[in-house]
Amino acid sequence: MAYADKLAARVRLALSGRTDVIEKAMFGGVAFMVSGNMCCGVNRDDLIIRLDRLTSTEDLDSRLVRAWDMMKRPMPGMFAVDSAACTTKKSLDKWAEDGTGACVFTAA
Repeated sequence: MAYADKLAARVRLALSGRTDVIEKAMFGGVAFMVSGNMCCGVNRDDLIIRLDRLTSTEDLDSRLVRAWDMMKRPMPGMFAVDSAACTTKKSLDKWAEDGTGACVFTAA
């Protein structure tokens, strides 16, 4: 299993009201793109979100969020959200919305 199919299906549902989302296989998982930029995705059991590059894990105030480090190198503004922080529709929708909001304003 490269990524959690059920979590990916829930992200798809959370983003289904948008007409500007493209889904792509990426980093051994699935990424959801807005305006050509990744806003969120699923890798293994984690939700991956893109926020402003100046955001830190301390800003997110959750022990279930960590800097996402693809190949042991943290990527500024990229975070892995443990699936335990996405158990409800409301919580997953919030993370997905945060990712799409950051994606839109950083796309320029």
